[in-house]
Amino acid sequence: MPVFPVSPERAAGIKSPHASAASPTFPDLRTSPLRKHRRNDSDVSVQGLAAMFENLEVKDFKELQAKYMRALQTVKVKHTSEMQTLEKKQAIDLGRWKMRTEEAEDELEKLKELHKACISREDWDLARRKHREEINKWETAAKRFEEHKANLAAKLVCYNPASMNS
Repeated sequence: MPVFPVSPERAAGIKSPHASAASPTFPDLRTSPLRKHRRNDSDVSVQGLAAMFENLEVKDFKELQAKYMRALQTVKVKHTSEMQTLEKKQAIDLGRWKMRTEEAEDELEKLKELHKACISREDWDLARRKHREEINKWETAAKRFEEHKANLAAKLVCYNPASMNS
């Protein structure tokens, strides 16, 4: 037994359960525009072809050449203005660089004048080496003197008769 009552048409067998009903909740899917094949639809094909041919245009070479020359001229103007600004910037930078090099050369000359009275590195190294040699000579002489003094003290201890009696 069905849960819901069957319509009188279905109960009498006049209406099939699969027949299209004018139901407000379920649309008829067989006639839905979603089921149509767009490939076979002639209206869509014509519209697509029309859209394709709308982008095509008759080419006039003189007009294209004039358009290209105008674009080229605008690019040339843009590049010349950029080059002028770059040249101005380079000229300013070059002037600054020359000024800095002149200042550095002047400072170098001043430092050279200050260092003319200084001793050269070779002379300094030579004097330092001689000084170390003299120090080493005096240190060896002082060591020999200390050794000689210690020898004499040892001999005196050996020959001292007072040290023998004790």
